[in-house]
Amino acid sequence: METNSLRIVKCVYSFSQTLRDLKSELKKREMSVFAEIDHRQNAADVGLEMPQSIVLVFGAPKAGTQLLLENPAIALELPLKIAVWEDDQKQVWMHYKNPTVMAEAYGLAKHPVILAMQELLADIVRVVTSPAEN
Repeated sequence: METNSLRIVKCVYSFSQTLRDLKSELKKREMSVFAEIDHRQNAADVGLEMPQSIVLVFGAPKAGTQLLLENPAIALELPLKIAVWEDDQKQVWMHYKNPTVMAEAYGLAKHPVILAMQELLADIVRVVTSPAEN
């Protein structure tokens, strides 16, 4: 499923496998993971229940800095994020913001770094969500 600003992809593996594969793929691509936000644990900490939901915050400072030098306001959008979550039927999903749509507000939609980010995110999600070849 895709909207203009979000790409949402159905996963074929379990939540834990998908998250493990995503972390592995980011490491292979030498992306720094700056944070892991566990929404389910945060909910449990205040006595609430919800399905699994984790957001990984990651990036490559060499790329992001180029955008920040062009328009410091884009700091609100960086680093990049990919969410992995499970719905009520235990189906696992991944989603992320479309970088070109996000960058429009900052006048950077056509910037080469943004275009590379768009390709990178699509490729990472494709690798992680595609069934392994036998």
